[in-house]
Amino acid sequence: MEFSDGKLKGKYLIYHPNGKIYYEDQETIYGLSNGNVSEYNTNGQLISQYHYYYDNQDGPYKEYHENGKLKEEGTFYNGYAHGDRIYYDISGKRTEKRTYYYGILINSTK
Repeated sequence: MEFSDGKLKGKYLIYHPNGKIYYEDQETIYGLSNGNVSEYNTNGQLISQYHYYYDNQDGPYKEYHENGKLKEEGTFYNGYAHGDRIYYDISGKRTEKRTYYYGILINSTK
């Protein structure tokens, strides 16, 4: 970890007690997440990926079931759900699609 003016700067990692990576932030500027952030379970398997712009979720994201299959995917814009959000069951079959406009749900189909 690196600090600038008392604020976290650069890439940093947080580990599970077993030594595997729990949280990975690719870029932090003045303590704010600004880039790709990934979370992993205790086995080291990816469970989520988000993109941040100055600590706001912004851009594509994905979350995964424990079996590694995609659970949901979508996009954020300045911290708001925006655009299509697709949900999948544990086998990977698409179960629902929700469409958001700046955080407001405007359509949902199963």
